[in-house]
Amino acid sequence: PAPVRMAEAEALMVGRQMDRALVAEAAESVMREVHPISDQRASAEYRRELSRVLTGRALEECAANAGRSL
Repeated sequence: PAPVRMAEAEALMVGRQMDRALVAEAAESVMREVHPISDQRASAEYRRELSRVLTGRALEECAANAGRSL
């Protein structure tokens, strides 16, 4: 795995207040932007869904660390 910037999700978040709707939008955007492989460990679809879930969790944690509740 390699880190990849998600330009669409980044652009979506610029200048907006962090809230649950924005977290969901950004996570969906990431899911559309990633192009994972399928292999014996996991399907590409599963990896796309995982990217959505982990993006949401990461953004929620960032908000919490900044003292913002969603």
